[in-house]
Amino acid sequence: MRWQRRPLRIVCLLAPLLFEFVYAQVGVKAGISLSGLLSSNPDDFRPFLGHEVEWIQYGESKSVIGIQIGLFYSIKISEYFDLQPEVSYVQRGYWFDQTPSYDARYVVSIDYLALPVTIRYKLPIDAFPMHVFTGPYVAVKLSANGRIEYEGKEEVKSLASVKAFDYGLVTGFGSHLDIGAGQMIVDLQFNWGLHNMMSQPSNYVDLYEDPGTVRNLAFALVIGYRFDGTIRR
Repeated sequence: MRWQRRPLRIVCLLAPLLFEFVYAQVGVKAGISLSGLLSSNPDDFRPFLGHEVEWIQYGESKSVIGIQIGLFYSIKISEYFDLQPEVSYVQRGYWFDQTPSYDARYVVSIDYLALPVTIRYKLPIDAFPMHVFTGPYVAVKLSANGRIEYEGKEEVKSLASVKAFDYGLVTGFGSHLDIGAGQMIVDLQFNWGLHNMMSQPSNYVDLYEDPGTVRNLAFALVIGYRFDGTIRR
């Protein structure tokens, strides 16, 4: 069994050397997003939201404006490639509106702690610095609520139908500009959920044998600042 331990010992011995001169940058970012829910049965959200949405959902559907704030850690792989893990607080949701006819709306609000990891490629363009990026994300639900507004009254309920985790892909493009000791970054990103992030609660009446799937979608405009630095252990 001793030979099986050799690779682990080699990694342990080399790890301090590998990280001795790691070029890394930390940064902060904040932005606004437009998010929505993509359903395989877009005409009926009752299996997930309950009877309260029954007649409101047949009005107008809108994206929800939210915020996202986070920290990131950028590791330079080569002249053109960076690996960038992040941790962010993000808001997602959807909006059903029957204001013209009944002065009523139903707003789905979901807060996540998102953990994307992206590969970023700096385009070899000297005149205007640009980059593209893509990678997976995992998100942990912090809270999920449905807010019903009707004739000036408001009621908020917790949504047990929203699952504890979500995952998907994030991709986009942006620009960066050297400012001071770091870089200002502007990104336009698209988040595509790959997970069925809702399930029908057991206390809801079964309307269909298969209620379908619901996925998160979001566009975001994010501005951040990356502080230059080299980690030396």
